[in-house]
Amino acid sequence: MKYLDDVLGLIKLNDVSYTKLGNDKDAFRRVIKYFIIVSYIMSGILAVIAAFLGSLIALSAGKSVLVFLLMAFLGLLVLPWVGLAISLFYIWLHHILALALGGKAKKFSDFYKVYQYPRPLVMAISFIPIVNLLAQFYAIWDFAVLYKVLRNIHKLTKTKAIWFIVIKAVLSLFMVIGFIIGYIAFVIGLSAL
Repeated sequence: MKYLDDVLGLIKLNDVSYTKLGNDKDAFRRVIKYFIIVSYIMSGILAVIAAFLGSLIALSAGKSVLVFLLMAFLGLLVLPWVGLAISLFYIWLHHILALALGGKAKKFSDFYKVYQYPRPLVMAISFIPIVNLLAQFYAIWDFAVLYKVLRNIHKLTKTKAIWFIVIKAVLSLFMVIGFIIGYIAFVIGLSAL
């Protein structure tokens, strides 16, 4: 229950929780472990669904099921580690930007463990129908959590932390617009076939 108590403290924006977790030498290992465990569970569920649907399609077309089963198994083995690598890189970019704004975090792992600590729980909740709405609210609340991490771990001023959030929000908006444009282009390209 320590993990849930720590996550609730972060979500409640309790400064003591941020400082305590920032000083917890074992928290980085825990957040990586929980991330990988949740990722394997999610990947396992997706692999079973993909293998089942792929097998049905292959059987109906008279093709081999083995390819779909192999792809699902490889996806199960690889996806959690790819997700972790993306997470580490993405948060490293946050860390670099915070340092550029004058942040004073001792180590990247201090920033990562505090900012990403709620992520495994949010990932698990996002996979549960109806309850996943909480994960959507957290996506917005994440800006408040990031603000507290910037203030407590990087020791940024209020103004610089707010500028960081504005920069992240604008970049996130451009990213969403880019995904939408890419998706529309993909659909148009498919319809042209």
